[in-house]
This record gives sequence, C-alpha cells and structure tokens, in this order.
Amino acid sequence: MPSINSGDSHNRIGNRNAPNLTPAFSSREISTQKQNKILKVVSLSILGTLAVGTAVAGIALAVVLGSPVFAALAIASVLFAGIAILVHKQLTRNADGNWTQALDQNFRNLPTQTAEANFITTPGTRLSFYQNKKNPGVKLGIQEDITTGFSIKFSALPRSNTVRMVTSQSGMTFNALPPSSETVITANSNQSRAFFKELNSLGQHSNWNAAQYQGETSIKLPFAPTEVRSTTLSIKDNPNIPLSEKEKYPEFLGHVRGPKLEEFSGSDQEIMNGYYNRALFAYENCLNEAVNKDCSIVSVPLFSSVYEVNGRDVLPKGDQNYEWLLSCNDLCKKALVEAINNIALANPNSLKLLVLLQDPFAPLP
Repeated sequence: MPSINSGDSHNRIGNRNAPNLTPAFSSREISTQKQNKILKVVSLSILGTLAVGTAVAGIALAVVLGSPVFAALAIASVLFAGIAILVHKQLTRNADGNWTQALDQNFRNLPTQTAEANFITTPGTRLSFYQNKKNPGVKLGIQEDITTGFSIKFSALPRSNTVRMVTSQSGMTFNALPPSSETVITANSNQSRAFFKELNSLGQHSNWNAAQYQGETSIKLPFAPTEVRSTTLSIKDNPNIPLSEKEKYPEFLGHVRGPKLEEFSGSDQEIMNGYYNRALFAYENCLNEAVNKDCSIVSVPLFSSVYEVNGRDVLPKGDQNYEWLLSCNDLCKKALVEAINNIALANPNSLKLLVLLQDPFAPLP
C-alpha cells in the first residue's frame, strides 16, 4: 500500500501546497466524531469501574469471610476487563480497504445465467452483479472492463425496463465534484468532461450547473463535504432520440462532493479513517437522494477515479501503473458496498434499487 508519509507521522502531501478546503468537515462527520468520543469514554469508564469494583469486592469478601466462593467476583472482574478491551477495539476500529470481505458478507454473487436473465447490459460493457442478502430488492452492478468510459447513460437495466417503450422507472446518475475552497460545478475532471459533452450534444447543457444556484437567483452555493444535490433532466422528452435509447438515460443528474486525500492530515491511518468515513457518508447521501426521488436505478463512480487520477485520463492508460495512495480506491469500494448495505437495511421491505458502479478505473487493482 503506497503511503503518503515518508518516515514521520504527519501527512506531507496534506501539508504541502494543500488548498484551504472549507468547511473541513460536514455536520454529520463532526457529530459522528463527538458521539464516538463520548461513547468510548462512557463505555470504558463504566466497564472499568465494574471491573475494579468487582475485583476489590471479591477479594475483600474472600479475605474477611474466609470463603473462596467470593473469589468468583474476582473472576467476574477479569471478564469485565476483557469486555472493556473488546469494546475499546470495536470503538477504535480502523478503516481498511478489504472491500471484497464486505461484499461477501452482505451480498451474494449472481451467476452469469441469472444476471443475463434479469439485466441487459450495454454491448461491450462487462459487469458483475450482486444481490443484498438481507434485502433482495437491492442489487449492485460493478463494471469489470476498462474500455467503457464515463457516461451519464446506464450501462445496465433490469429486464423489465427494456420493453420497446420509455421506462416508467426513474434513474439518477452522479457526477463527483472535486473538492476546493469553493466547490462548485465545473467540467474539469475526467468524469465531468464526459458528462458535459454528452449533455451538450443532447441540448441539456443548461441543466449541467443548475443545482449550484440558490433558488432562482444567480448566487452560487458551494458544496460542503459529502453534500449532494440533483436536478431534473428532460432527455426523454427529446423526440429525436429513439424510445429504446431513452430508457438508458437518467431522469436526474446528481452532484456530490466526496473525499480527496489532500483534505486530511495526520498519520496514514488517521487519513484513511477520515477518508473512508467521508466516502461512506457521501455515498449514503447519493443513495438517499435517489431513493427520495423515487429512483430505482442509480450510478456512481469511485471518488478516487475522479480526484486522484489525472483529469485528462478518461480511460486507464495501458502503459501507466496507477498507484493508489493509502489504497484509496479500495477504501472507496468498501465505502460504497457498506453504504448500499446500510440503505438496504434501512428500507427492508419496500426498496427496489439497482446501484451501478460505472467507472473504467474500478477494475484496476
């Protein structure tokens, strides 16, 4: 795992020419940090007090009354101490990029025959499909080829959506906004260039930055960390697009501000923790935005593929070795898997959602 640090405990890249990315944390990130600190202190204090109190009482009673029975209290104190250690480890659990473990725990892989019976994919695009174990209505499609570039169109659709008519199910495609001191909607990244080019060709360029303004004014509202906004597209109203093609386009265009490594400082592990949490919250916000708009299909990229890659690289270059600092690509994948699982558990009976990871850099190790 390539490291940001070089022989010390501080993020050299984060402190070198790093822009002032304000606000530093979203309200949810701040709230989560405070809750974790309080929960950690309270739980460990209670368990520690119980462990010490039980041990002292057991020993004192055993000595005073001369009965070894009370020594059981001392044994109980050892158990309380063990529980305190386990709680501490759980509350201080560090982020890691083991996304395949999270995928195996929460999703079942759909065999090729089952996937082909339930989904139709764009020719030339390869995807693997998974179904949530607790909520079968929630499914995940992961792009497996590096030759299909970023696109606002969905690379896969449920079979029920592929009849020769405009689908009645809504979809949302997300564009990742690179963080800056004033994060607004631009077309400077590899993904945004592809999206804007498509929208421009469809006469939808005016909708590209509609979500950055305050109401009907011309005042631009910068995006805060993990913030999500969306705007309605009217592509399906275009009479020049065949009905079979209209099904592939989303009804909504979403924008999200995800994490960039240079936003975080501290040790490598501290950077990974902050990066993962921000990615998790951002993906959850994306999915909630889609669900709130009654969407049944949503596509997202990996933040690492947009922020940590040269903006000119619309596809992976065969002669280039992409080194993901701190395994940020795997952290993004795990954050997405966990976010989908969280949304599935929060909507156990009603939710039917297909989440597509449409990203040519996603298959890279």
